[in-house]
Parts: sequence; C-alpha cells; structure tokens
Amino acid sequence: MPSVLIFFCYENRDGVAPPTEDEKPPPTFEQMWFNDPVEGREAQMLALKLRDGVVLRAETNRIYLERTGIVTFLLQGLKHLAKVRPSDPAEWLAAFFLKNNPRKNMIITPPKVVDPDNPVPIG
Repeated sequence: MPSVLIFFCYENRDGVAPPTEDEKPPPTFEQMWFNDPVEGREAQMLALKLRDGVVLRAETNRIYLERTGIVTFLLQGLKHLAKVRPSDPAEWLAAFFLKNNPRKNMIITPPKVVDPDNPVPIG
C-alpha cells in the first residue's frame, strides 16, 4: 500500500500565510490609511467635523417636519393605506393627501407684481 504524505498549509482569510515569530504582521486596514500621524489626525478631525454638520442638518430637517405637522399627516395616510390596500398605492395616497390636507382651506395669495414703469399693481 502506498504511503501518503499530507502537508498542512495554514493561511488566513486573505490567503497570506501567518507571519513567523521574527516577522511583524502586515498592517491592518485601519493602520494602512496614513503613514504620517499628523496627516492622519487632521483627516480624523475633518471627518468628525463633516459628520457633525450632517447630524446638525438632519436635526434641523427633523424639527422642520415635526413643526409643520407633516409627520403626523404622513403617518395617518400610511395607516389608512395599510387598511385599504389599493391596487395603486401611490395614486391612492396622493388622492388621500389632496382630500385630507389640513391646510387646504388656507388661501395663499401670490405677491402682487409691480411693473417699475407702471406703478399700478398687475393681477
């Protein structure tokens, strides 16, 4: 009977053999970004500043939507949509919003346009 030699090769997920005791392990993904610590710190500070700006804008959007009452109105429409389950939900929801708009009785008049050559308001 022939003898069979089996060799085991240990590799990590990247297909790279683990380092020997004398070798340093390769840098991780996070460690490879910047060789210069000052540049790395500046990039981190810029990323944090950008994130704070996005959070601030998202907060003001949330406040606007709550203040105008649109969130409650949208939720009511979606609740009724789930009960009715129409074949064309977008069309049904548009009709629901037009029919039940709490501000539909408010008359919004556009500003009057005045011609500089003729001071009498037009319209």
